Amino acid sequence: LRCRHLSQRTHSTVWYAMNGRGDTAGTVWSDDLPYASRRIAGDGLALLLPGTAYDINANGVALGATLDVRPFVYDTSVRYIPTPGGTQGRAYGVNDHGMVVGQLYVAATGDEHAFIYRDGRTTDLAADAPEFRNSLALGVSDAGIVVGCSNTRRGEPNVAAVWREG
Repeated sequence: LRCRHLSQRTHSTVWYAMNGRGDTAGTVWSDDLPYASRRIAGDGLALLLPGTAYDINANGVALGATLDVRPFVYDTSVRYIPTPGGTQGRAYGVNDHGMVVGQLYVAATGDEHAFIYRDGRTTDLAADAPEFRNSLALGVSDAGIVVGCSNTRRGEPNVAAVWREG
């Protein structure tokens, strides 16, 4: 795998995800700033905003986090994902139905919780599990099953986690 300079201003590129059409999402460093980027096969590269794009689905929807740690989704424009209980977060995975998963910061406790964003609503997946301090959602299937990891307040190491409806 070889990185290519896309312009004279661009000096480093990292792709984090690729869909079945060959569209990619990642980070392009340009003018000393990282930009969340999406490359659609045949359309070229788009520098979306300062930050990182972590995933892209079959429809070309990309997502990630801004430099000030705000989760976002990009299809034809940038939409910020609301983060209940805090102001910061990262979006890490998206399925082909547009469900987004990631991690949000809970200001009241200092914890970080896994979330799912669907139908315009963000749900804290760890809100009903007070024994877990930090959790992270990394992927979501088209059936809505979320995978990630979590750890307890006792400081135990991360364990794999699966969240399902009900």
